Amino acid sequence: MNAFIWNLISKKNMSPKAKARLFLISVSFLYGLIGFLLWLLIGNKLFEGSKSWMLCFIGLPIVFPGFLTGIFYLYNHEEI
Repeated sequence: MNAFIWNLISKKNMSPKAKARLFLISVSFLYGLIGFLLWLLIGNKLFEGSKSWMLCFIGLPIVFPGFLTGIFYLYNHEEI
């Protein structure tokens, strides 16, 4: 998924630093959206009325699979 997003962004006429920032924002947003959908499907029924769990379902995918794997992807492709 990271490669697909990077291929879309790399075609833009921007500086490499701006491409890297846009890539990290896009990947983090995508994983946050996936976490929110999981909250709607699973978490809302298990933890009714608890909005702090919703933040966990959204925030943890943003940080760990989104932001960190995005940084590792950029680092391995030497784009920063």
